[in-house]
Amino acid sequence: MIKMEDRVYHNKFAVKAAIEVIRLANRVAKLNAQEEIAKMKPEVEQYKASKEYKQLLEEIKKRDDDDEFRNDTDPRGYELYEKFVSLSIRFSPLLVG
Repeated sequence: MIKMEDRVYHNKFAVKAAIEVIRLANRVAKLNAQEEIAKMKPEVEQYKASKEYKQLLEEIKKRDDDDEFRNDTDPRGYELYEKFVSLSIRFSPLLVG
């Protein structure tokens, strides 16, 4: 594990993911977080009321698997994005430089 940590920069997928997270953090830091969350709420509620989301929840209940990646209840990332934006309120002085 220690050897891998020293060579993580060789993994192009990890580097690309880190760059994209930094870009997203910069974009979010420039937004008004309250407005972004309020704008996103109706879209999230509409998705949670859709047949697609209800079928997904039913399939997850039927599965007998503990894998959190296969049993993701937020495949579109709405909740994760909302958490990211709300955390940007607290850390915005650190993100905008």
